[in-house]
Amino acid sequence: MDSNHILILLITLFIFQKLNNHFGIFAFVFTKLVNNNNKIQKQAAKLNSDYKKIKLEQDGISAQDQYGKWTKLNRKLDEIEKQTKKLKTQLDEINKANKANVAKYEKFLIKFPFMGLKMWYGKTLLLEFESIKVISNVLPYTLEQMCTVGITGLPLIFIKKGISFIRNDGGKGISASTKPSTGVSIGILFYCLESVISELFNIFNSNVFSKIEFPEHAVKEEFERHDLD
Repeated sequence: MDSNHILILLITLFIFQKLNNHFGIFAFVFTKLVNNNNKIQKQAAKLNSDYKKIKLEQDGISAQDQYGKWTKLNRKLDEIEKQTKKLKTQLDEINKANKANVAKYEKFLIKFPFMGLKMWYGKTLLLEFESIKVISNVLPYTLEQMCTVGITGLPLIFIKKGISFIRNDGGKGISASTKPSTGVSIGILFYCLESVISELFNIFNSNVFSKIEFPEHAVKEEFERHDLD
């Protein structure tokens, strides 16, 4: 599998993961396919309809003039409330189990494959610095290595330089013939994408959907100013 196919697959998983986190696509599809709470919801809807009819009938009679009938209807209402609470408990348990199953399937079908591919192909280069002389001649090797394998690559550089110093080979470290290629790797690309998109979502949610509250004194002064005008 070449780098282009890997990149397309990772981008697809990445986009679906972000959309699923914000819109609950997987949970919606799972609920529609499993549909294991549909029977309980229908029972609850029927009980709610019966409750309204009985309550309407009870409200139409006098508790003093028709005490026996009123009491009988009241017992029916109490029984429906008990059944409704029981159904609500069952529905909560089913929803809790569904939520746990959704989280489990999301991990195995989306999260773990994405993480596995990103870790396995993380060092695959999408852009080599050697092909762009301007970058290759300007960036220090340490920074090139950081762009390739991330900050985890820095300790390796210091270890190699330490070994080079001990061997007293002039501090050159790895020779040009064995020096690995450096560039922008898939792992670093997705690290940057996740950071940027997460920040954009935070800005969007905090500025678009947040309620702007004005100080009370400012609102009062604005009303007084309009009254004077």
